[in-house]
Amino acid sequence: MAEAIAKFVPDGARVAMGTALEPLIPFAAGHEMIRQRRRDLELVGPISDALFDQLIGAGCVRRVTAAWVGNVSEGLGHCYRRACEQGVPHALEVHDHSNFSISLALWAAAWNVPSLPTRSLLGSDILRTNPTLSVGFGLVHVGAVHPDVAVTHVQRADAMGRAHVWGPLGISEEAGLAADKVIVSCEELVDAGVILSDPNRILLPETKVVAVVHEPGGAHPSPVQGYFKRDHTFYRDYAEQSRTEDGFASWLKRWVLDVPDRASYLKGIDVDATAIIVTRRPPTMATNSYTPQELMVAVASREIHDGDLVFVGMRLPILAYAVALETHAPNARGLFEVGLMRDSSADAFLGTMGDPPNVAGAVWATRMSNTMALMAQGKVDVGFIGGAEVDRFGNLNTSYVGDPSQPRVKLPGSGGGADIAVLSRRWVTLMNHERRRLVERVSFVTSPGHGDGSPGWRERNGLLGGGPAAIITTLCVFRFPEGGGEAYLDTVHPGHSVEEVREQTGWQVKLCTEVGVTAPPTEAELTAIRRRQ
Repeated sequence: MAEAIAKFVPDGARVAMGTALEPLIPFAAGHEMIRQRRRDLELVGPISDALFDQLIGAGCVRRVTAAWVGNVSEGLGHCYRRACEQGVPHALEVHDHSNFSISLALWAAAWNVPSLPTRSLLGSDILRTNPTLSVGFGLVHVGAVHPDVAVTHVQRADAMGRAHVWGPLGISEEAGLAADKVIVSCEELVDAGVILSDPNRILLPETKVVAVVHEPGGAHPSPVQGYFKRDHTFYRDYAEQSRTEDGFASWLKRWVLDVPDRASYLKGIDVDATAIIVTRRPPTMATNSYTPQELMVAVASREIHDGDLVFVGMRLPILAYAVALETHAPNARGLFEVGLMRDSSADAFLGTMGDPPNVAGAVWATRMSNTMALMAQGKVDVGFIGGAEVDRFGNLNTSYVGDPSQPRVKLPGSGGGADIAVLSRRWVTLMNHERRRLVERVSFVTSPGHGDGSPGWRERNGLLGGGPAAIITTLCVFRFPEGGGEAYLDTVHPGHSVEEVREQTGWQVKLCTEVGVTAPPTEAELTAIRRRQ
């Protein structure tokens, strides 16, 4: 790995990494870049699960061109925040994207055209923060992003660079085709005959690959389908230690700077604990009591109708989809932006949508842009989006609090949120109910709802879907009038009141004709939830 990075990743390079989203993240390659003190890199990717944060904290990065930067299971990327908010270790330039738009940017480069059009991002403030995006003829034109090198980790490869990869692909194909060069690291280095026995599984043409590195465990702590599950504890520990500069420096010394290579790194890891062993959890009996989050999941599951095509989000929506399948919507199909479709729920805990139990049993494992194509065609009935801020018109902010050029708080970014908001037929937001989150007007519109609330706002601005249908919080459920406009309070959760909702909401709350009480989770809903926690 040291030789490959030294030869093919110079200072100032534009590097695509982590292109499968949560799985197959090439941490070993990123750590070698840190050890070789690379500087002024531009990192390109979709959802970046901690690796970008580590490279930023180590001072390697001048620009990030990505959809989301953070720690998928733990939330914010603390080094990313320090760089954007305080210029520590130095200032960082950010070109915001959604997952769909960064895929299109790479496809444009792969096809050697200056840009590709899309309806996604219409109405989003992301258009203000990324100079490579423009609007014309009622469409967003996504400028090509051409990496100097793409680094990808795979299950197996031969010495010629022909690689087999299985599970969700994310945007790995387009990144590799767009890049001038590709570095492949692999769990297993195998004979050419093994690879050529199944050419349909080969990720990229060998003519693109300039280096093959046999690097078992090279993606840890991210999952590798068929080999390793995600090391949630390692991600959690990193999130806690990186909250402070000193904590991050200690972590970096322990896991990167004082470790000469990946083999030495793995000596500090309980590899057996992350090896994939197929197990099934025994049924869990429900009780009458429930948490606010369990109530939110139950309410969200009821937004899924039988036969719906559902764009499933992270965390609570994963549970909501499973509950819907088991209780009232057995014919719903779930799309996961990592590049999966399921017709059944994973019978195991999922920390992220890219966890191996979510891939096992999938009815389709593909590239991310294929799942986005279904949404762009208007085929997705309902999507789920989280947010840091939401306003009374359903606009969501997951990008910046304050001036984007000098934010008070740098949030992770869009991920697939802006795509869902623009393209799905309807969508639902889940969030904790706090006055600082439910605001009169969001600081930055990452995912547009009903805009300024005026009649026909979405249609006038070219947005395809009907917009937000509900905001489900820890206190209540807001809904929107048919055709859009301002949210109104529909139901209040048991044990809470209209007055409490008003106190904890940053806008003047409108009430429906008769505010109801949210139906609590049923025993069947609770059983389905708790079996997966």
